[in-house]
Amino acid sequence: MTIRKPLVKGSDGRTQQLQSTDSIQIPTSQVSTDTLTNANASPITQCQAVYISSADNVNLAKADASGTCDAIGLVFDANIASSSSGTIQTGNIATATTTVWQNVTDGNTGLVAKTLYFLSDQTAGNITSTVPSTVGHYNVPIGYAISTTELELHINAFDNCLL
Repeated sequence: MTIRKPLVKGSDGRTQQLQSTDSIQIPTSQVSTDTLTNANASPITQCQAVYISSADNVNLAKADASGTCDAIGLVFDANIASSSSGTIQTGNIATATTTVWQNVTDGNTGLVAKTLYFLSDQTAGNITSTVPSTVGHYNVPIGYAISTTELELHINAFDNCLL
């Protein structure tokens, strides 16, 4: 049996074979998060979509206006009280119960596997499987459901507000 060495990116950015003195390090955390403050007058709850409203502050995102459509992630905590700090998930796979997903999907259907979700233009903080089509509203991809409890996030705040 032939022993093969995996290819890796070297310190110069070029592809090379893994050196015998090197090892591959696997990240221990699979969740990308930021800690930010809720600027909404009410609590925001798990899996609601948020945008940066001012320095280190978030508010509920909504796809009906350019000022609120730049979603950066979903609330990771069970809830974040007004003016309190909490965790916002910005990448990887968001996992929650079916009930949590029912609370944040327009139509209260929860996640449907193999379905693309967008920021809602109807309810602040919600996501929807229906692409917003109202003139002047924005098409903001949030993620792809890989099961009824998991959403693979595909949020890119720099490209979000697409008509």
